[in-house]
Amino acid sequence: MNREKICAYCRVSTKDKEQLSSFDNQMSYFQREFGGNETYELVRLYADCGRSGTSLKRPDFDKMIADAGIDKSKMDGDLFLITGKPKFTRILVKNTSRFARNVSSDMLLKTLTKNGVYVDFIDTHLSTERAADIMTLQVLQVLDENESRDKSRKVLFGIEEGIKRGNIHTHGNLYGYKYYPKPENRLEIIEDEAEVVRLIFSLYTDKGYGVHRIRQYLTENGMFARSGKPFSERGLRVMIQNETYSGRAVRKKFTNGLVFDKHTTRETGHAIIFETDKIPAIVDMETFEKAQRVLESKVQHTTQKGIYTGKTQFAGKLICGCCGSPYYASGSDIIKSAGGRVRNYACKAKRTMNRDEDGNRVMLCNNPNVSEVTLNQFIQGSSYAFHIWKKAEFGILALNSLTAALMCQINKQDIKAVSDLREKLADIDGVFYAAYHGGRAHGVRVSDGVANFGGA
Repeated sequence: MNREKICAYCRVSTKDKEQLSSFDNQMSYFQREFGGNETYELVRLYADCGRSGTSLKRPDFDKMIADAGIDKSKMDGDLFLITGKPKFTRILVKNTSRFARNVSSDMLLKTLTKNGVYVDFIDTHLSTERAADIMTLQVLQVLDENESRDKSRKVLFGIEEGIKRGNIHTHGNLYGYKYYPKPENRLEIIEDEAEVVRLIFSLYTDKGYGVHRIRQYLTENGMFARSGKPFSERGLRVMIQNETYSGRAVRKKFTNGLVFDKHTTRETGHAIIFETDKIPAIVDMETFEKAQRVLESKVQHTTQKGIYTGKTQFAGKLICGCCGSPYYASGSDIIKSAGGRVRNYACKAKRTMNRDEDGNRVMLCNNPNVSEVTLNQFIQGSSYAFHIWKKAEFGILALNSLTAALMCQINKQDIKAVSDLREKLADIDGVFYAAYHGGRAHGVRVSDGVANFGGA
């Protein structure tokens, strides 16, 4: 007897204790009832924990739809694009809200049905296989969507009212502070950590250190984050931008979109910042504002956000052999054979954040990183020296030819012209010297993790 191939999908929107219990119950139910069933063959159990149903951007959900032979990022008329034969013919879900709280999922259900995949909703005993159930499912989906919109409105209303009452919104892991939740809803300074915060601002505003150098300084002096690990450059930059350290509360600074229109977290551009006695200041307002001016003045903040462009011996000399982008210093690794930390270099395009239509990160370049040790070994190698010598040899021949041509002209010119030509010859001698002795100034092209020569 051929068993029907099926799959099941489980989801909960948060990771709190009650939701996790529901998640475990869903999984155990499907495994128990269908794992060893004589009628059905459970191909796979897809599960997303802590994922909202108001968006179709869920890893296992996306995998399930792809396994059903559908590309939901592309359209074919009024339906999604069908790409091939599905790995199963039926999807089991606890209820309509577990599948998606979005009426646009109606289009997905229709595409699944067209490709021979039916969705069964266990709690309501409804199935897309039966035409009589379709209308009921559409009504339930509308109700699920309205419920999500209502919850979203209540959350936004709560935020607005909290701002009016002066409530702060933070967590217990803000470095420099201890958080006392409601009903106190206040922060208290942890003096040992606050001293580190003040030092970070001082190094940034008074010493002119960048976050890369600040991170090195803190690590070398035994100052670490609460995790016991070195501060990250991104974490330091966030600290420098955090208004909380100046004794102010900030709300609505970031957003990940409205319900059914989610996107990656980004700044709103209209944050609400207000004074409150619930947050004692660690740095004064003058220091904080000075830090923001320094931040705005830095090149990497305005045009190369997140990319360290400090001057190193290879700065401006490394070019990606795959995409043509420059290589930048990108952190460091401990290499025992080198006797400590060694700087790495990475392609700018590789480090640039880019996302596809589904919000998944896409790498613009896959060329490997290269360490400073590898680069130095390459430059000190015989192949590099030979290449530089060939360049110098070619330059010598060209300069000798030019010198001979100018000397011929000297015999035919007047005294003033001879003087001008001698000056040109002196300039040529300078160029010759630079070409012969300045081999290390040539750029290096990195291709597939191997340094090659780029340009003249």
